[in-house]
Amino acid sequence: MTRVIKMICVMIFILAVTSGAVNGQHKPPAVDYNDQAMQAVSDGDYTKAVSLLRDAVHADPNYAIGYYNLGSTYLLLGDYKNALVSLQKAVQLRPLYGEALNQLGIAYAQVGEYDKAMHTLEAAVTQRPYDGSAYYNLGCVLIRKNKFDASISALERSLQLNPANVEARVNLGFAYYRAKRYADAIVQFEEATKQNSRDSESMFFLAELYLLTGNKHAAMDEYESLKKFDQPVAQKLYREISKGRVVFASN
Repeated sequence: MTRVIKMICVMIFILAVTSGAVNGQHKPPAVDYNDQAMQAVSDGDYTKAVSLLRDAVHADPNYAIGYYNLGSTYLLLGDYKNALVSLQKAVQLRPLYGEALNQLGIAYAQVGEYDKAMHTLEAAVTQRPYDGSAYYNLGCVLIRKNKFDASISALERSLQLNPANVEARVNLGFAYYRAKRYADAIVQFEEATKQNSRDSESMFFLAELYLLTGNKHAAMDEYESLKKFDQPVAQKLYREISKGRVVFASN
């Protein structure tokens, strides 16, 4: 199940924009640079946004929002080293900055520092107990840490807060599988494939769960659905069904 094992999280960015004026006065330079940068992000020009945000934090070295937005934009660019530096600075300036803690946890996960990611995301959900994305990111990192029961708790909470998050459902299904809760895993993958009826990878994994639990008929139903739009995956599944063999990734 490549997507579940290799995917850490979907990056959910909440980039902060300030109001147009402060107490009826002109905006400070840092705020003005930040707001221009957010327009650049909206336009998809992340390189320009980084330049403007660097100007913002240069104009005001204590501007936590600027560092948060700068780190988040570096994440969008895949520049995880600079993302870490900027987000660490944002949290240093505002230790209870829940959004920045969430993004910092993502950055740690992207560079493979899963212990730091876990602790940072635990702090994020403490500060943002109603943020489904923070619980989702924590759940994904806990899978990487092989802490499946804890991952299940985080991902269940994420889905309570955001039932439409299909990736949270897929990862929850995988965590149930690793915890040997096969019936629960099947429920999650069935719902995930209802939400995205052309997700061939989840359909394949669901079929293998059916085979694992002795339901060859249901596995064949998944094969019939798959062959309508993804012949290579359908044929791979058919070979597994024919051999009566189930192959799951071990880590």
